[in-house]
Order: sequence, then C-alpha cells, then structure tokens
Amino acid sequence: MTITIAAVGDLVLDEPDSASFFSPTAEVLRAADVSIGHIEVPHSYTKIQSSTDVPAPPADPEELTAVAEAGFDIVGRNTVTLF
Repeated sequence: MTITIAAVGDLVLDEPDSASFFSPTAEVLRAADVSIGHIEVPHSYTKIQSSTDVPAPPADPEELTAVAEAGFDIVGRNTVTLF
C-alpha cells in the first residue's frame, strides 16, 4: 500500500482572491491522499492585532475557504504570533 502525502508551510492568505495562489498546485494537493498545510497569519473579523515582537494583523477569514478548495485535509496554525 502506498500513501501520498503533500505537505507545505507558510500559507499566507492575507490578500484578496487567495484561491488564485493555489492555481499552480491545487491539482497536486487534491491528488495526494493527505495534504497538510501551515496557516501563517491569524484570520479574524476583528482588526485587533495581538503580538509582542512580529506584527500579525488578522486577515479576512473568508480567504480560508481557498485552503479547503485547494485540497488541503489538515492545516496547522502558527503559534509564534498568537497569545
């Protein structure tokens, strides 16, 4: 039995139309048995920034739908900029 795992880091989805970022790779991500990604920036409807060393303004949570549409099965969140 063979399992294909696709793993990437630092998904920065802080711009409008984040789905377009995945155009070159979505086919590969969807073809894998498991696709894993790392969400780099926080996403929130509030605009309150929480950080002690690296600015991390929240991005629009609606942009996260692009992650699922691209084929990711599992995502983690950067805890360096979270409190």
